[in-house]
Amino acid sequence: MATKKENPVVETDTTIVNESSEAVEAKIPEVKKVKIKLPVLRGQKDQSVFVCVNGAPYLIVRGQEVEVPENVYNVLKNSERALDEADAYIASVAN
Repeated sequence: MATKKENPVVETDTTIVNESSEAVEAKIPEVKKVKIKLPVLRGQKDQSVFVCVNGAPYLIVRGQEVEVPENVYNVLKNSERALDEADAYIASVAN
């Protein structure tokens, strides 16, 4: 016959944090911002670019100067570089 296993009682600290949003925002480190302006693509209806960095979504409208965190700028720059490398590879394989 099986014996009944009892779970030990674990006491945890259940302190309720009741801080205002200003106090929470004050604790967030300041992030370096970069001004960017993505070129408008002729003939395309949707003129926005979606970028998500560390779970934070950004929707950047082409043709407008916007200020974004530096890591968002780096993602866009790396994306452009990857597209250029892919185009160069396709061109080299095609010939």
